[in-house]
Formats: sequence, C-alpha cells, structure tokens
Amino acid sequence: MANVRAVAASLPVPAPEREVRLAVTIDTECDKGADWKTRFPLGFRSVTEGIGRRLTPLFREHGVRPTYLLSPEILRDDASVATLGALDDCELGTHLHGEFIEPEADFAAPVTSTPQIAYSREVERAKLRNLTELFAERLGRRPLSFRAGRFAVRGHTLRVLEDLGYRVDTSVTPFRTHEFSAGIRSNHWGAPLAPYHPSDRDPRKNGSLRLVEVPVTIFAPALARWPAVLLRRLSDPALRRRPLRAIVGGAVEKFWVRPLRGSPDDLCRWAETVIAAWPDDSTPVINVMFHSVEAVPAASPYTATEREVAALFDGLSSVFAFLRKRYRVSATTLHEFAR
Repeated sequence: MANVRAVAASLPVPAPEREVRLAVTIDTECDKGADWKTRFPLGFRSVTEGIGRRLTPLFREHGVRPTYLLSPEILRDDASVATLGALDDCELGTHLHGEFIEPEADFAAPVTSTPQIAYSREVERAKLRNLTELFAERLGRRPLSFRAGRFAVRGHTLRVLEDLGYRVDTSVTPFRTHEFSAGIRSNHWGAPLAPYHPSDRDPRKNGSLRLVEVPVTIFAPALARWPAVLLRRLSDPALRRRPLRAIVGGAVEKFWVRPLRGSPDDLCRWAETVIAAWPDDSTPVINVMFHSVEAVPAASPYTATEREVAALFDGLSSVFAFLRKRYRVSATTLHEFAR
C-alpha cells in the first residue's frame, strides 16, 4: 500500500469533523480481452472470482458499500446471479451494453462498442425496458440505479429511466467528451460535480427530473471556476486547438479519481483537491468508478497480470484509508443519494 501517512502529511490539514460521502460504482460485465474484445464463449471469472473472492473482502475491510451496475449478459449467467444475489452489503443496478439485449441485439459482436445514444429513441427505450425486466426476473426486485455503457447518455435516456422507476443515474463524467464513430459525441463539459436533478433536454444541466444524477468524480482545477455556461461550449477536441490552449494556459490537467489512472499517491491527492474545492456549506462526494473485469488478470486491457491487479487493489485501499484518516466518511450506495 502507498504511504498514506506521507501523503496526508504533505497536504493541508482539513477540518476533522467534515463529512465526505464515498460511492464506489462498478461496471459489471463479462470477461474481456485486449482492446476490450469480448471473449467467446462468454466468461464470468471477473464476477465469481473478482467480486466474490477479491473485491468483497476488500470492501468489507474498509467499510465500503459498492454499487455493481450489471450488463445484460451478467443477468443471464446463473453463477454470476448467484454470486451477486448472495451479497447483502451492496447495491445492484443496471448497465446497458445494447449488443446483449433485444431489440437489434448482436450477441456475437466482437466488441460492445455501440453507444446507446446511437440507437433510435424507440430502440433505446425498448432496450432499457427489457434490461430492467430481465433484472427484475432474475433478482426478484427492480433496479434503482443505472449507468450507460461508455457513458453515452442523453436527455431522452434520463426520461426513460425515470419512467421505468429508476432513482439514480451515474453516467455523467464532468470535464469529459466521449467520441464515437459516425460523428456521435457525448459531451459532459459543464456538468455539476455534485449530485443534482438533471434536465431531460441536456443531462449536464439542472432540471425538473426526480431522478438524481451522481456524476463520476473527474475534476479540472484550472477550469473549476469557469461558469457552467462557458464550460458547456468546450470539448476535449476543442481543448487541443492552439487558440483555446493559449486562453486556458496550455494543456488542461484532469483528475479522475479512478484506480490505475494514477499512482495511489495521485489518487489521494486528487481526492483531496476535489474536497478542498467543494463549497464549505455542502458535503463533498467522491464517486470512484472502475470495471469488475479489472479485478482479475487477463480479463481486461488494464490488468493483464496479477501485478497490475495488485496495483488496482493498492490504489483502492490507499484512497479508502486516506479518506477515512482525514474525514468522517459515509460509504453510500447509489440509490441512497435519492433519499
């Protein structure tokens, strides 16, 4: 584990009574290989071993209550359903990779690369409805939380989720643009960092939906004070243009509090930077996301070896311990934000 004491000592001393809410949200999918290619026949070692025997003890050690967001193929695998259904200290929600659910399914797709916003509104609605019903059939209750595959969310998505009884979405990634084929783009610049009720016209804006958006924790300190209306005019490609880089003072550094995106010390510093920038009159939220397939070797491009898996666990353990040392941490499942 990283030297948490050394990291803590190098940063300003926080108010010891300040509360921080910690969410850990995990995209839960079938085993993948290099370039995120799906393994055939489908494998689920990342669930039965990765979640059942590796992640669960880690989370219990640190008092973390994760939310697992389940792709359709997970719900059709008996061993995965048995493993997840036996857990009583987490939340289970849904995660849409459209290739694995009708209509217009493609169960033999080599990569789950289709963003759900590429489907027509009618097809997207049907896929979300079928995924929700599959979850209810297999687990005996309806899901309350959701994340879009590849973070591809639009206002229509949020309206459909609310109609289906969802209480929380966690698809928005502030300070990020997701680029897909055929010119499809999901731009999250200008979205709030704190949980909010979004608009069904633009997920980045506050609106009238009862659904709560809990954004993934990504932060760009150099742009944090810019008005949201200006940030919504930006995008990752735009920031690579020379005139805009001159305005913002060069490359924009973004802190994504996600294991393997930086060293354990980086994760701790990034989390501290986010909390320090939070308004004093509200409770900071840290939403750490990653994929279940990263919890075992050779099931994702990110963790091909046991050494790389160990780095994932080191990062998680370090940031959990760091936060608990410096704050009153409330570990929260996603649907509890809706309360």
